[in-house]
Amino acid sequence: MPAVPRVITEAEWHAEGERRFGPRQRYWAFQCPLCRGVQTGEDFSALGCSPSAASDAVDTACIGGYVEGRGCEATVHGLHPVHRLVVVFPDGHHEPRFEFAPAARRTP
Repeated sequence: MPAVPRVITEAEWHAEGERRFGPRQRYWAFQCPLCRGVQTGEDFSALGCSPSAASDAVDTACIGGYVEGRGCEATVHGLHPVHRLVVVFPDGHHEPRFEFAPAARRTP
């Protein structure tokens, strides 16, 4: 894992997500930096998460923490930093995020 995460602006983050997966964010795919699992907001919704909770978790917490027996509970807010990406917002605050998964599919 790199010692220093990649830093991008919110606008760059949105552009990259749309380029890889299309405009509908619930279909954007993110990859857990520990187990390398790929997840979307739709995956979290299928587990019963509200749209808001799915949106909050998809790029900050491994879905393994929500699925019994999967075993990975990585989050960007844990004791040991696992994130490789930081998004900087227009107001100056920054948030750690999981990186986008490889663009294997695009959605309408």
